[in-house]
Amino acid sequence: MQDRSTQLGLAELRAARAESRSLYWAVGLFSLFANLLMLTGPMYMLQVYDRVLGSRSEETLIALSILVLFLYGVMGILDYTRGRIMARVGARFQARLDRRVFDAVVRKSAVAPDLRTQSGLADLESIQRFMTSPLLLAFFDFALDANFHHRDFPLPSSSWGAGPGRWAFVDSHRFGEPVLVETAAN
Repeated sequence: MQDRSTQLGLAELRAARAESRSLYWAVGLFSLFANLLMLTGPMYMLQVYDRVLGSRSEETLIALSILVLFLYGVMGILDYTRGRIMARVGARFQARLDRRVFDAVVRKSAVAPDLRTQSGLADLESIQRFMTSPLLLAFFDFALDANFHHRDFPLPSSSWGAGPGRWAFVDSHRFGEPVLVETAAN
């Protein structure tokens, strides 16, 4: 059973995180569109091979190139905006808890000075830096990226594993052409 101060601290942490919930949703939405715009390059190449090379139309090539530059610009703006929103979330989190952590560090230092006690503010700053780092944005991208690359592994999840008659699909990005290989029988 947790004591009252621990329960209050957890409630305060939950409240600080919940304050920025709408911003997390905004970052998720921007991530969706930024990841969809990652398909700009492959779509551009498909259109060049399909429309430009066949018709030798320079006007089409110029129009496609301008469109792609615009879409890459939008993708850059979305990525920048995601980073700024997460910086705001981290700053809000630190501002919300900074005074409380400072008071706790001062009280604990007065009672029983300890090196771990003095690192409270540094720990809070580390959490704030993590919230604004590209690593957290990668978590938003991971779910979308896994869906985009599902085409590399077309077999249903129930067919994975070692055993007689099992097949694995080798990633075509690393080895050129996709190849089916039979797994070793147990």
